[in-house]
Amino acid sequence: MLSTFARHLLIPREPRNQLQDGVTSYYTYKINRHPSTPAHLTPDIPAAAPDFALQTLQFPADATQQEILASPARRVVLCCTRQWGKSTTGAIKALHHALVNAACLVLIASRTRRQAGELLEKIINFSKLLDIPYRRAPRHPDSLLLPNGSRIIALPGVPDSLRGFSAVSLLIVDEAAYVPDELYFALRPMLATSNGTVWLLSTPRNRNGFFYDEWSTEGNSWTKFKVTAPDCPRISEDFLDEERKLHGPALFKREYFCDFGYTGQSYFDLDALDAASGLERYQAAEQFSYGRPTSRFYVGFDVGQKANPSAAVVIERISGLTSRRDPVTFAWIPETHLIIRKIERFPLNVSYDSIVARLNRIVRDLGDPRDVTILVDATGCGQPFLDILRKQRIGALILPIGITSGAVGSYASGIERVPKKDLMSNAGYVLMSQSLSGQPGMAGLKELRAEMEAFRVRTSRAGSDTFRSSHSDDLVMAFALAVWKTRCFIPRPAEAP
Repeated sequence: MLSTFARHLLIPREPRNQLQDGVTSYYTYKINRHPSTPAHLTPDIPAAAPDFALQTLQFPADATQQEILASPARRVVLCCTRQWGKSTTGAIKALHHALVNAACLVLIASRTRRQAGELLEKIINFSKLLDIPYRRAPRHPDSLLLPNGSRIIALPGVPDSLRGFSAVSLLIVDEAAYVPDELYFALRPMLATSNGTVWLLSTPRNRNGFFYDEWSTEGNSWTKFKVTAPDCPRISEDFLDEERKLHGPALFKREYFCDFGYTGQSYFDLDALDAASGLERYQAAEQFSYGRPTSRFYVGFDVGQKANPSAAVVIERISGLTSRRDPVTFAWIPETHLIIRKIERFPLNVSYDSIVARLNRIVRDLGDPRDVTILVDATGCGQPFLDILRKQRIGALILPIGITSGAVGSYASGIERVPKKDLMSNAGYVLMSQSLSGQPGMAGLKELRAEMEAFRVRTSRAGSDTFRSSHSDDLVMAFALAVWKTRCFIPRPAEAP
């Protein structure tokens, strides 16, 4: 049996069969699609989206969510903190719009099909609260067909597969800062004949791409909403304090205060590198521990070729006790710091034997070789170099890393195979962590910064990342290798008393 709410939206034909008590058990329905027919509003669907959220869905929308839902603008860009509820707000907007506009088309786009499907799932869950029967739109597995003929369709993140849609009434782009420009520009023409509404929802990423362009464009064409963590009553100060300590200032400001970060187009946040090489952070890392801290060194080594030099970056991981005590056990609170100890680029046209000898001296200068891990790029010509390195018996632990273009890592024949996107993502995370520091003005730091500034990522139509650089990237690769095994040692800090 259909609910009373669903009956308001449907026009019944003759029943095909009757139960013995005379109650209709099955209905078929027709949809009036005549263009002159006005949108049908029933008493169950308030005309205002905030009322729909609060009264019909019983969703406790906060003041900012109500303000955004009430906006009549056809171009809305929302830049907000993590965990504010942008997807939920977008789901309410999509369902309300589809219910009050009969036979309309609502499209949901994101970087991947899965991400768009997450927002669709929220819409479906809201529709279940209204006892609307779940039906898919024909030929679209990720969709919802409403009884009034409106369709809500979640799209794959592939521009070439989007053709065929037209007269879109509402377009919602979720996590828009991570959506390729090609996908967005493929969607825009679908609004041409309908003059449809566009909502762009996202936390910031960096200062490029269509989301940043629309957000930063002067003028009145876009209605803009900015929601930071302090504006969200559901995010506590204690949680923000933890996140600030865990991620460091650059990433924290981006995720929770809508800061687009570094002004260039580099993959890496150069503001974070500058902060890591500041005198105050470096001195704090050198003097933070009580008692006898434990230490281990990680040497990232990128094997060069004829036109590209080899490079080494040394990271020291120091774990010790702080001057803070646990409020329950009264024990000293432990902490881990990562310190850049050495950045070196090797000359071109040097034999592998000479490079291994120099690498051996670097290891010996660090102290006991048993406290050193060497992470070597084993891709391509790295394998012959690896054989020579092993024969020298340096005494350090040697971890060969095979850098791949795939999506999943693996381990085979003594080599850990790591997707390049994972290696770079990990390097970016550690860079923005407040745990990383380096001596100001140290040799090689300027060269490492220049390489990071020239390092770019390009997202393909299929959503895969391609890394490239207008500069040599040997120091970047050595840094990424050096920090590959350190992220797990950056703990979530305990609260100070």
